[in-house]
Amino acid sequence: MKRLVVLAMIALLGLTGCASKNLPPKITDVNYYPQCYQTIGDLRDADKKATQSAVIGAVGGAVVGGVVGYLATGRAEGALIGAGAGALAGGTLGYAAQRQKDISDTRTRYVSYVKDISNDIKQMDQLALAAKAASGCYDQQFVLLAAQYKNKQISKEEYTLRYQEIRNGLTEAASLLGQVYTGAKEKEQQYQAALEDEAKKAGTAVPAATKPTTPEPVAVAAAPATKQAAASKPKGNTTSSKKTNTTSKAKTSPAPTSEPTATENTIEADTAKPTQNVILADNSKTPDRNFIEGLDEGSLEAVSAGVVAHRNAAEDAQAQKVAIESRMLQMDAIHSSMVSSS
Repeated sequence: MKRLVVLAMIALLGLTGCASKNLPPKITDVNYYPQCYQTIGDLRDADKKATQSAVIGAVGGAVVGGVVGYLATGRAEGALIGAGAGALAGGTLGYAAQRQKDISDTRTRYVSYVKDISNDIKQMDQLALAAKAASGCYDQQFVLLAAQYKNKQISKEEYTLRYQEIRNGLTEAASLLGQVYTGAKEKEQQYQAALEDEAKKAGTAVPAATKPTTPEPVAVAAAPATKQAAASKPKGNTTSSKKTNTTSKAKTSPAPTSEPTATENTIEADTAKPTQNVILADNSKTPDRNFIEGLDEGSLEAVSAGVVAHRNAAEDAQAQKVAIESRMLQMDAIHSSMVSSS
């Protein structure tokens, strides 16, 4: 029997990764900004626990399959085949075919598709929110870090270490969003195929895509109008900022400071606005089942609307990834300028 368990485990070696969300590799050494990495760290902990639970369940299924194989053939090879079959049960049929086999009632089956799509969107939102929270935190910390280094409050060595941690944290956040998008596109193909198969089975055309009632994705843009208006005030006499005075003086004569003016201007101009960009924009919607408002949940139209909502959630994650990567390029430019001029 011990050998049987070993054989069952061998059959599972290629399957244990299936339960994981396949989070991107951890590249961030968390020393200075644990509060920024917390949401990603929490995801990793939850994913690890979920994977362990799934493996335990799969081992049980594989052992049962192995026992059946052994009893049927009386040979270890039969046990191995049985173990593999037990672990893979249900995974060899297509999504729609499996649903049609399990749920004979058409309306109930449509509802099951809608629930699956809704759960997928929830998971995408959770991952995207975690990435957004992390990236927003790192973004703010970079502003503070640049100011500290410019004012010579920290050494070049510490600045470099802190910047690398921020950079790695943002890289992980972007990678997480990239995997959300990739996984979602694969699921979208599955749902689209199910929709087309069900439409064909019902003898009708695929319903026209119903636009979900979720907000449009936030575009990568400059600072909000209020910020821009404040920056473009002609001549403020009561609340003139130090930044405005410094900039205006720099245009007429060199500023009497030990820091290079160009570097100071670059830091002030580029680090003053990161919290206004799309990384921290409030697009943390949780559409859940909103995409079926006004529709019969047990209809093909609801399934079609779900496919569209699923696609939009994936596109939002991809747009957020692009925004983070764009911001990292800005940070790299500021970083290079600061280091080279110090």
